[in-house]
Amino acid sequence: MADTGKSRRSKPAFDATTPLSPLADPVVGAIFCDAEHAGLAMGSLAGAVTAKDGLTIGKILSVTPRSYIKQPNLRGVRLDIEGKDDQNNDIIMEVQLNTDIYMLYRNVFAAAHAMVDRVPEGTKSDDLVKMMPKIIVIDLLNYNLREDNKDYLQPIKMLYTKPPMRGALSQISIYVVQLPRIREIKRNFKDGLFCWLYTLDTAHQEKKTIQEVLDMEPKLKPFAEKDAGFKQYRERYDRVTSSRKVRDEYFRWIDEQLHEAGLFQGGKLEGKLEAAKNFLAMGLSTEQVVKGTGLPLADVKALL
Repeated sequence: MADTGKSRRSKPAFDATTPLSPLADPVVGAIFCDAEHAGLAMGSLAGAVTAKDGLTIGKILSVTPRSYIKQPNLRGVRLDIEGKDDQNNDIIMEVQLNTDIYMLYRNVFAAAHAMVDRVPEGTKSDDLVKMMPKIIVIDLLNYNLREDNKDYLQPIKMLYTKPPMRGALSQISIYVVQLPRIREIKRNFKDGLFCWLYTLDTAHQEKKTIQEVLDMEPKLKPFAEKDAGFKQYRERYDRVTSSRKVRDEYFRWIDEQLHEAGLFQGGKLEGKLEAAKNFLAMGLSTEQVVKGTGLPLADVKALL
């Protein structure tokens, strides 16, 4: 979701004495906006998530902003990250801070669309699965998606549901991170992912800076000093939270990227229509396609 005239007029006054939440869109947008400035940070955070499945992020190749809201109290940043794992396989990740109730629909649609985009037209069905890239979706949420499970990390896989139960499509993995669960579990500062999430959640909930969180919890110090990605994150956070000018420069940069990609104001219509055609061809209902693409129902029905 791009910025609107209304949100620009209601832009809150900048106060450098008040810590900006590490989850606020201006912070996320400015820190994780490109591979040059955020490659280490995004690689560390994403790698800490996927390490739970034994997958190592080898290198972040690009970080592309897709949408965001320029108000500190809202969750709206969505980033597409392309990289390589330790086996040199392609990885496409989406990191979003979004309370969208259709989030998991969007995850599956985004993964399917990314796969279609990366497989040459006319590929034989026998070769299709072999050519599909790995698709990793990471949803970092400030609420609990599942109340019936207390784990802060919720992996979602495509499985065969009849014995023997095993993975049906290993190329797609979705990781839902439930930040509030961090407050409910035993602290483990030897775990890189826990260190990341504890820092983000504590700073957000207690309205502290990253440095204040580190000062109040000495057990974070070894991780903070050793992890290069976290060091990069802290440096970017300090710059962006202390200067309105720096944040505005990055917002302009993001606006330019969105315009160049034809994604400003919610997405390029042609791309959405093409995605809708693909989803309908896969057998999805018109209602599901509407939820996944954001297109009007009439436009989707017109494709039938």
